[in-house]
Amino acid sequence: ELRVFSENLSYKTAERIVQVFARQFNQAERAAALADASQYVNAPEKLANRVYGRVDLGNDQPGDGWRYRGRGILPLTGKEDYRNHEALLDNIKIVDDPDLMLNNDVATRVLFAFSQEQLARSIFYARSGRAMGGCARHCRWRTFGGGDGGGQKQESARVPAEVSVGH
Repeated sequence: ELRVFSENLSYKTAERIVQVFARQFNQAERAAALADASQYVNAPEKLANRVYGRVDLGNDQPGDGWRYRGRGILPLTGKEDYRNHEALLDNIKIVDDPDLMLNNDVATRVLFAFSQEQLARSIFYARSGRAMGGCARHCRWRTFGGGDGGGQKQESARVPAEVSVGH
């Protein structure tokens, strides 16, 4: 069963926020980190903009952290991630409308387009005799969650053999 996710950023305690998003809070000063994180308790949009509103994720406008939070079967996070996966789709504008990732058809197309790209890459590398550069680790990270907020994305997508997606 494939499941479409939307990252739940509503945390009840500052301790949990610091635990999940450790790199985004000052770990050298635990008390300061907890005080900082306390303003994000039960404030999902504010927290998303704090932890995901980063240029390294392609988020360059105020509110992009929330706008491009994790969504989909293969959860995309950050405008750059949405942009990269939009390039794999036929005229589906997920950058302009990130909520499209909540649509089962769109989320499934993203998953399969990503899978096809990774398969093609692995065949290329196998034929060329070159190393794949961590694709297996990347694919696992993308499916099971990882990095900041990974604790929110623990379920895996099981794809029945009979599933196919046409364009």
